[in-house]
Amino acid sequence: MRSVFIVLIAAVIIGGCSAGKQSTASPIGLVPLEHYYAGINNSFDTGYNYRVITDQSSFEKDLKVSASSGASVRKPEFSGQTVVAVIHNGPPNQRKEIVLDGAAYNGSQMYVYYHIKETLRSPVTTYLPGLGLATVPKVQSVKKVNFYEDSVLVKSVPVSIY
Repeated sequence: MRSVFIVLIAAVIIGGCSAGKQSTASPIGLVPLEHYYAGINNSFDTGYNYRVITDQSSFEKDLKVSASSGASVRKPEFSGQTVVAVIHNGPPNQRKEIVLDGAAYNGSQMYVYYHIKETLRSPVTTYLPGLGLATVPKVQSVKKVNFYEDSVLVKSVPVSIY
């Protein structure tokens, strides 16, 4: 009887120690996409918009290549990559410079971290939203992407197509 009691106590202690462990997110590569802009005829709400783009047609619908970019534009490969975007659709004389800092995933969730570098003010009216755009590796198990501004969760976006 005493040995059963000792085994039960040991199991509770071992179980209690392992229950407090949280699996940590694994960092994944985030590759910025430059020379793109969010189209003028877009469907973005005023303020911040968050996108997880998994196919070419959705990408081309909202994002355009800058005419001045030349042939050096990196294009996403949707067979192995997903595009994440933070878009600021604000006043025409203010444009946010959005910097995507990194990404990680843990099971069914991906985490994308960004910060606002500065607000660009201009006397010239521009209707192009601020854009932070990058590719991340496609992870089949990911069902939700969480966007963090300065380490604070601001939006969770479900991944609908994989």
